Amino acid sequence: LSDGQILHPAAACRTKKFPDENEMDYKQDSLMNKAELIEEIAASTGVTKVIAGKALDSVLANMGKAMEQGERVIVSGFGSFHVTERAEQRGRNPQTGETISIPAHNVVKFRPGKKLRTLVKKG
Repeated sequence: LSDGQILHPAAACRTKKFPDENEMDYKQDSLMNKAELIEEIAASTGVTKVIAGKALDSVLANMGKAMEQGERVIVSGFGSFHVTERAEQRGRNPQTGETISIPAHNVVKFRPGKKLRTLVKKG
């Protein structure tokens, strides 16, 4: 870009230089948040950011409802999400050193699909 030109934020995401292995802050530099994801969706589909945001919110809400009901959510080529129960565990209070009981609870697990694993390996 020459001086004075403005780069669209969505284009900046696509052209972002990924840090070298030797750079310590690589995780922080390669983060995409929800707002950036909405910008990418809007730019790639030609809809407004408001519509893209509503679509993303709808997808995430429906995935959450399905998992709340115990269903597995499979997004072909991306991966699958499912809920599993984590057993009761014993832990330690770091302030007092007292042994505490961590009750059993549900957690969401993600398993990447083949296409996503392939993309990440190439990256």
